[in-house]
Amino acid sequence: MRKFLIGALAAAASLTATALPAAAQSPNFNGFYIGANVGAAHVNDSVFFNNAGTRVEEFGKGALAGGQIGYNYQISRFLLGVETSYDWSKLQGDTSCPSASFRCSVDSRDLFLATGRLGFVFGSTLAYAKGGYASADIKNAATPLTGGFSDSARRDGIAFGGGLEWKFSSNMTFGVDYTHVDFANTTLNGSLNGPTVSHPRIDAVTARINFLFGGREEYRQLK
Repeated sequence: MRKFLIGALAAAASLTATALPAAAQSPNFNGFYIGANVGAAHVNDSVFFNNAGTRVEEFGKGALAGGQIGYNYQISRFLLGVETSYDWSKLQGDTSCPSASFRCSVDSRDLFLATGRLGFVFGSTLAYAKGGYASADIKNAATPLTGGFSDSARRDGIAFGGGLEWKFSSNMTFGVDYTHVDFANTTLNGSLNGPTVSHPRIDAVTARINFLFGGREEYRQLK
């Protein structure tokens, strides 16, 4: 009986020693990755007409699709990364201008992001926050153009957001990402009610799939 108990305790200790490291392991998100995304977005442009002293809110929505490329550096459960992405979009909306005979519209045609990421890995999931630079081609117009205006320009802004990624194989992840973009005030080249200032914002949610060039060693020991 004593030998049996000693043997059982030794076996239990061996199994525990084997199980604990396994429980402390985490998927490896290290390395370069490339992927595609698709989703929906909303644009809200606050337009102020100086001469009229009136502000209008232009709301637009639509779909966007594109791709991303980035690099992850994982230290234990923590992750640092950088990513760039480009999406084609068709976000359109309009509303009444201060002068009832005109319609004010906004049209966002693409979205470029260059962001840093800070994440935490638990189980096979990566949760991250991000922030950085954004750029988009945005068109404002007041129609009809006779007496109205049309202005299209590349706008710069700041982006922040976050998301989740699930690693479902040694080199593939699926994720959901949210981004908010705030663009700087821009004076439009228009004549309706004098100088006109535009302040657009974009909110986007996308589903993403990534292929990891690193991370083929699926698990790494935590320190």
